[in-house]
Amino acid sequence: MLGAARAEFAVHGFLGANVDRIAARAELTRGAVYANFPTKRALYLAVLLDLENEEETAPMESGLDLADAVEAFARVWLERLPLVSDAPADARLRLRSLSGVFSTAQPPTPASVADDHGRVQARPPTPLPATAGGSASLDHGPAAGGDPAVGRGPADSRGPADSRGPADSRGPADSRGLAADDSTVADGGASSGDKGAPMASDGRHAAAGAAVVVSDRLDAAAVERAALAGVARLERLMLALALESRTPGHRLVRLAGVVRTLLDGVCHLAEVAPGVGDPFDVVRACRHLASLDLGDVWDPPHLPFVAPAEQGTHIGNPGGRDARVGNPGGRDAHVWDPPGGLVDLVGGGTVDLGREDGLIVVLGTGRLGAAEEAVRSGEPVTLAVVTRRPAELGRLVRLRVTDLAHCLRRVVPGESWAPSPDMPGDSRTSSPVMPGESWAPSPVMPGDSRAPSPVVPGESRAPFRIVVDGADAIAEELGFVVDDQTEAAVRVRGRHIVARAKGRGAALAIADARDDG
Repeated sequence: MLGAARAEFAVHGFLGANVDRIAARAELTRGAVYANFPTKRALYLAVLLDLENEEETAPMESGLDLADAVEAFARVWLERLPLVSDAPADARLRLRSLSGVFSTAQPPTPASVADDHGRVQARPPTPLPATAGGSASLDHGPAAGGDPAVGRGPADSRGPADSRGPADSRGPADSRGLAADDSTVADGGASSGDKGAPMASDGRHAAAGAAVVVSDRLDAAAVERAALAGVARLERLMLALALESRTPGHRLVRLAGVVRTLLDGVCHLAEVAPGVGDPFDVVRACRHLASLDLGDVWDPPHLPFVAPAEQGTHIGNPGGRDARVGNPGGRDAHVWDPPGGLVDLVGGGTVDLGREDGLIVVLGTGRLGAAEEAVRSGEPVTLAVVTRRPAELGRLVRLRVTDLAHCLRRVVPGESWAPSPDMPGDSRTSSPVMPGESWAPSPVMPGDSRAPSPVVPGESRAPFRIVVDGADAIAEELGFVVDDQTEAAVRVRGRHIVARAKGRGAALAIADARDDG
């Protein structure tokens, strides 16, 4: 199925691809495709992930300084640039392009909503919201006081069942009025076009139904934009940690952001105007960026107002359960019993949270920027990324993190981020990385209370890992809500949860909670 989808996307791109043709290529039914991928968007992201898994990750030479590392990263990243002779759709696959896949910055219009329900607009719809008289139309029914036949008459060739279209041109999503190839998430709520119900002739009812659809689409678009921004912040942090390993004692998140902005712009230009620009000039420019003093310090304004974490074994269970009540298994309520089969997207290995102490941070896709609050502790950190839309936003995070991790492992060899011991009199420490080690948090700049400390010889546990598949199970075991705005964390010691926090600044609160209480 992925091979057939890849061929279809390579020829027609995301917007032009058709699920019927993909099913025919794979010799499957449309229902079989939708049984595995609820939307065309989810299928496209799965194809990009499959391509990513084919990438080679042979490391480059070790011992690079900062400028060399930035230059090497730029060279590796730009290997994806397509040739001028490549077909545009195939070039977008090489670039891992998300153009047109997720919502744009512009909110959806009533016309676009109607199109998603498979209806062709014969004329511009009446603007929403409704007028003072309560009348509005989405081209399905008349304004109040108008001719009931307008917009639903014989000329429109629409009946109650037509909102779903012919049975052979729609997928399972159509039971909620979505077009078969619509990339709108298929697990959303109902809409005014559900099950082909005709729109009421009362304009107020038409306006209300249209407003609900627009509101749902606006909410979905806002979640997608927040997720894209969150992933970009997480990528910036990952690149910064890799670069900081080349120059311990400096925070390089701003440098990482500038480098990624430049490289992402080059890739976008290659997509819309292939052959323009010289990638070698871009590589040299990235190297020059490493010499700039960007005054990078980590001092988020909300940190002084973060409430302390709840500490001590008396906090008990994940989720407020009591060991004696509602716990038929008799399990001690504060014992940490993590799910198995977890995979670290950064290092590529498996994660056994039941055997390790450290911080577990649960963040929704819209809160990924808070990861740095835990990472700067210098302790082992496992980031569990949760979302209410795993088929799409979960795959988005997996794709972007895996893509970047493959590149970084080629530039900064090694897969172990060693934690550092505590510095006397300091509540938070972080560690530089010795030659041959991999990425680790760097101490914060002057003005912060943390100081660098050496790596423990032979230490091999990773201080920063990212888990997506299985993250929901982690959150549920800890009693946290699975949502794209979730921000929560716990500290695990000796298979016991000794501190927990949730809400804004939870990761920092847990990083500071070093006593057993």
